[in-house]
Amino acid sequence: MDGLMSLLAQSEYQGLVIKEWNIVQFSKLTRVLQAIAKEYKEKNIAWEGFSEILGKADGNGIAGISTSMLEFLSPFVEQAPLIIGISCNADAKKVETLSYTDGIIVLVLLLKANLEHLNGFFVKLVAPSAAEATTVAST
Repeated sequence: MDGLMSLLAQSEYQGLVIKEWNIVQFSKLTRVLQAIAKEYKEKNIAWEGFSEILGKADGNGIAGISTSMLEFLSPFVEQAPLIIGISCNADAKKVETLSYTDGIIVLVLLLKANLEHLNGFFVKLVAPSAAEATTVAST
């Protein structure tokens, strides 16, 4: 049933189809996501905080993007053209025609559509090690 629900759970924005990644898309994005996860860890950005905000975000355009999301989004923005191109099977020309605002909206919609995958991926790569967690918990 989950597979059927993911097929039905797609939307469109600016002519781009927003839906859950398939295995080929996810494998193409793995290196990009690893680099973003590394940046999150180095800058001490809390993935869980972004995940929570993203999960609650309204999917209706720029109004759904709160100012608190911008810090969390910054590591994704540099890779946005690649993420959008792979995720939406869009050629570079189509991605280049997006305004900055539309690009951010598409990026947020894609991240929201793939939040379950991202949580599994980022929690492993960004979460503090057991030793760090113990140190943080005891302070």
